Amino acid sequence: MKTITSILMTAGIALLPITQAAAKTFGGFAPGKTFTLTVKQVNSTQTIGYKAPKVVPIPPGIPKFKIGDKVKFEIARNGQLKGPDFLLPYVSSTASINTYSIQPSLNLLSPNGGIVTKNSKNQATGCALDFYKYRIPGTTINSLTVNQVTYILE
Repeated sequence: MKTITSILMTAGIALLPITQAAAKTFGGFAPGKTFTLTVKQVNSTQTIGYKAPKVVPIPPGIPKFKIGDKVKFEIARNGQLKGPDFLLPYVSSTASINTYSIQPSLNLLSPNGGIVTKNSKNQATGCALDFYKYRIPGTTINSLTVNQVTYILE
């Protein structure tokens, strides 16, 4: 019995480097990776119908950060960008940018999304996040209300 345990343990240790090398990454970010960025800019606007956008407070249902806040991000199991109050699916990457987005549908009109910039060592260097909230309080397109909140982090 002791010999079988020793053989299994040795085999397991021998396979460990292969398993780690085969671990899936999403744009160079492995699940479980964390990083913290600081909010540098916040823009919150509201557009009603065809009127020009106006600056408004961040509405309920959209994550709220202030300039100077430190925001911790994590790469979730399927590559999603996970923040304190949101989870954005991984879409694609280039050498310097990972893209995350919730694609709009009839059930969810808000195309929330963001990008994370990274250096050649796959370390996050910045982030831009966009959150939307759509409402049609009246009966015409002229009453369509769109809130957009954009965060820039470094």
